[in-house]
Amino acid sequence: MGTRNLICIRVNRQWVVAKYCRWDGYPTGQGVYLFDFLHVEGNIARLRAGLAYIYKPTQEELKEFQEALEAEVARLEGLDPMDIYNYLLPRMPPYLDLSILVSEEPREHEIRNLLSTFHQSALLFPSLSGGTGGHLLELIADATAIHKLPVESELEFAANWLYCEWVYIVDLDEEQLKVFGCREPNYEGHPFEEVCRDALDAPDAPKFMASFTFTELQSWDKEIFKKRAEEIEKEASAVWEEHNIVADERLTKCGIVMWNGSNAIEGDTIEGDTNEGDTSGGDTSGDEANEEEANEGDTDASEEDSGEDANMNDVNGDGANDGGADAAASQLDRLHLD
Repeated sequence: MGTRNLICIRVNRQWVVAKYCRWDGYPTGQGVYLFDFLHVEGNIARLRAGLAYIYKPTQEELKEFQEALEAEVARLEGLDPMDIYNYLLPRMPPYLDLSILVSEEPREHEIRNLLSTFHQSALLFPSLSGGTGGHLLELIADATAIHKLPVESELEFAANWLYCEWVYIVDLDEEQLKVFGCREPNYEGHPFEEVCRDALDAPDAPKFMASFTFTELQSWDKEIFKKRAEEIEKEASAVWEEHNIVADERLTKCGIVMWNGSNAIEGDTIEGDTNEGDTSGGDTSGDEANEEEANEGDTDASEEDSGEDANMNDVNGDGANDGGADAAASQLDRLHLD
């Protein structure tokens, strides 16, 4: 499910990781993935050690990664479909449910679609992908001086009142997993006070929902955590309803009409705007320019939705960068590519 979220790591009172993720942002999604890592004794020490080997790449290095990705996809496209499938199968990340992508006996078009997913998700470079989410912790824990890991900081996403639904902080100073959902007015001392202070028209911040000590997480099983995660989601749902009302009001002020069952008024049909055969509802006001103007200077959905379609110079499109030919080679080696 496309529930956008932000996964952060904080150590020595500094943000060392802030990675955008485009799906499964709720606690029973990304929260569980984080639990799976933090629950294992010894993983915290591995994570601390791996943080020494992450870095932010340059635009030139990004270009090298993009070229490597394109070359690999081109090579795969020339293979027999079943050879493509057998190549991709062990390389698909755990967050992809293959059962909804291919049947038990994969057909050629399913395999081609799988290759498209491989391409779009930048699976050659998972640390740069907006789909990796909580699994990024394992990648960081595996980083070494030889296999350094590129990770982009996208902390500014915390200020996005429209799209940022959940935020997680792995706080290595306080040894806690902190969960934020919904929004609340920004205040002095808020963890995201600075980044949210300069938001264009909504100086609010992610709302704190719960925290768990690493000791707690290591003593729980997954079912205990899931039950608590469900409770957090329930608590957040009422707050989100109010947030959505405020969001609709803000968009309306910008000239964008959100057309859905919750705000549609019986008989309130704009003649000439909803044409026969056109149910997109994307321009219910009939003025496409309004939406374009409203998004200018603000965070656009196509850009924040991991940005993977917005910038082909960005390997995963998340504004992420990576570290050159050597780093590219190291990631390819780790994935045992032919």
